Amino acid sequence: MDGSQSYWLLWLALAALNAFFAQKQGQPGWAWFALSLFLGPAVTLFLTSRKQKRNRV
Repeated sequence: MDGSQSYWLLWLALAALNAFFAQKQGQPGWAWFALSLFLGPAVTLFLTSRKQKRNRV
């Protein structure tokens, strides 16, 4: 695998990870996945720096 292929593979993995984080926080994962395809690491920083909603019973 050359450099550009591994770059795109890592970019897709990051988008999937962002979708996972978003769904865990109660957000639509597919939308964050699509946004991550364009903005990548910036979305990761945004999602991980947000405070999680706490569900109170």
